Amino acid sequence: MPCLTDLPLFDDKDLVVADGDYNRQIGQISIPAFGSFPLNIRVRKVLLQVVRELYQHKVQNDRNETAATTEDGMTESERGTVSRQFLFSLIRREHSTPTGEKMDLHLIIRPRIQARLRVLSGMTYANRPWGIIPAFKPVVAAGFATGAYGLIFPTLWKLSGAFELLRFLGLMIAAIFSIIVWIIVSHNLWERPAKSNDKFVRKLYNRTTIATLTVAVLCYYITLFVLFLLTVLLFVPPSLFQSLGGLKSSVEFWNYTKLAWLATSIATFAGSIGVGLENQEMVRNIMYGYRQNQRSKYYRDQQEENSNQKSN
Repeated sequence: MPCLTDLPLFDDKDLVVADGDYNRQIGQISIPAFGSFPLNIRVRKVLLQVVRELYQHKVQNDRNETAATTEDGMTESERGTVSRQFLFSLIRREHSTPTGEKMDLHLIIRPRIQARLRVLSGMTYANRPWGIIPAFKPVVAAGFATGAYGLIFPTLWKLSGAFELLRFLGLMIAAIFSIIVWIIVSHNLWERPAKSNDKFVRKLYNRTTIATLTVAVLCYYITLFVLFLLTVLLFVPPSLFQSLGGLKSSVEFWNYTKLAWLATSIATFAGSIGVGLENQEMVRNIMYGYRQNQRSKYYRDQQEENSNQKSN
C-alpha cells in the first residue's frame, strides 16, 4: 500500500520521490519532491508506478512465477516500463542508497540543483502562502493611509516623473525585502542552529520560510498597487498632474502607473514596518503547513528549554 507524506525525504543529499518494499508491500511518496505545478499530474504518475510495481510483484509471488529477473529484482518488461514512464522526467531510479543499502524501489530527482529548486517550490506550495493574506489587512490599511497622505503633496508626482525604471525596481525590491525581514524577526520565524537539527535541512526550511513570505508579500504589494492605481486614476486630473508633476509631455497611463508604483513602495516602507500582524502563534499556523509548523514548534520548545536550563 503506498503512503503519501508532506515531509521532504532525503537520501544523503539526494531528494527522494518514492521508496518501496516489495516484501512488505509498502510504498512511500514524498509530495514536496514534485514541486508546485502541475502537482496532481506528477503525483498521479508516480503513484500509479508504485502501485503497479507492488501489485506485479505480489502477483508474481502468489503464482510462484519464475520469470527471469535482473539484479535489482525487476523483470526486463518492468524495467522497460519504468524507463518509458520517466523518459523525459527528472526522476531517476537507483537500486541502492549511498550507504550501500539495497532498495526495491528508490526514485530520486537528478540533478541535485533542480531537485533543490523543486523541493523548495513544493514546500512553499504546501505552506499555502496565500493563507497569510487575511493577516495583512492592518498592514494594507496602514500602508494605504500613509501612501494616500503622501499623494496629497506634489513631491511624489515630481519624483515619479523623474525616476528611471531601475529606481522603481530598486525601491520595490528594497520595500519587499524590508517587510520580509521585519516579519521574520518580529515573529521569530528563523530556525537557528542547534545540536538536534541538521544543517542541510535547517537551511532548506529557512529558505522555504523566505519563499513563502516572498509570495505572500508580493500579493500584498500587488493589492496595494492596484488600490493606489485606482485612486490616482480617479482623483488626479491629467492637467493638474502635468502642471504640478513637471511633465513636459501629455499625461499617459504609464505616468499614473509610475505614480502608483512609487506610492506603493513608499507606503510599504513607511506604513508597514512596525505594524503588527496577528499574534505570533496565529501567524505560524496561517503561514506554515502542518509538518513545518510542528517542526518549528518542536525546535522552539527545545530552545526555550535550553535557555531555562542555562538561567537556572
